[in-house]
Amino acid sequence: MLIWSPYLEDNYVVLGAVSESGSVTGPWRHMESPVYDRDGGHAMLFTDQDGVLLMALHSPERFGAERARFFPVVCKEGRLQIH
Repeated sequence: MLIWSPYLEDNYVVLGAVSESGSVTGPWRHMESPVYDRDGGHAMLFTDQDGVLLMALHSPERFGAERARFFPVVCKEGRLQIH
């Protein structure tokens, strides 16, 4: 999976793509909707000590107001979903 943070319609979001082959060389398929669309970004994925997949990001996208946020996520049907 790849994730990145662009602006869509003046909203900071996290988008994603999934490698259909499981390889970094792809081919890559973009997810149909944002992984996160509530004014946050610069996300990363990691597994915690209990084996839970988490997404960390900062939100909101306003200087001085940013805070770290953590969400459990699952990969279901080729899409990352906040659980």
